[in-house]
Amino acid sequence: MWTWLRRGIARVINAIHQFFFTCQGRLDRRAFLVRYSVIYLLIFIPAVAALASVIDSATRDSAAALVSGAAAITLLAAGAPLLVRRFHDFGLSGQEVAVYYFLGGLIGAVRTVAMQAESVHISTTLAQGQISTWLVVWYVPGLLWAMTPFLIPGDRTANRYGPSTARAGFSKRQVQRRRMGGAADEPLPSPSRVAF
Repeated sequence: MWTWLRRGIARVINAIHQFFFTCQGRLDRRAFLVRYSVIYLLIFIPAVAALASVIDSATRDSAAALVSGAAAITLLAAGAPLLVRRFHDFGLSGQEVAVYYFLGGLIGAVRTVAMQAESVHISTTLAQGQISTWLVVWYVPGLLWAMTPFLIPGDRTANRYGPSTARAGFSKRQVQRRRMGGAADEPLPSPSRVAF
């Protein structure tokens, strides 16, 4: 009697697994951004809610560090399969994700040590209208490092991880033309001749 419900739940769980948590195949930049954003919102919003529930000012700093650290570790673990598939798209294996995480952590650790050595905090520095050299030296490379999966385009041909995620080698105009019902090699009508 409840077979249809069990099958439906199993299909939903399988779809979620295939969408977010499998390491097989390739993932283009747009799909990576959408899926990683969903995971970020599912982890970040509960972490902020948990942080907001901490009312006692004496324990706020330690609780904030605990909640933000747990959210960061969870976000890294949940995003790892997506990052592996993104690395597959430009021909790298999942083992390079460990190197990527290690170097990102190294940049963050050196930045933290440099901030503590100068005894500055980013919010006080920006509130005073100052941009110090450590901000440029450590935050900009860290930001570029975090943006690396979005900046590197995928292979336009099939590689050992699967077929190309590019739109079958067609340009955007050719894809648009095919959606309009014409052949990919026919020219698109100019915007002035299109009736609306």
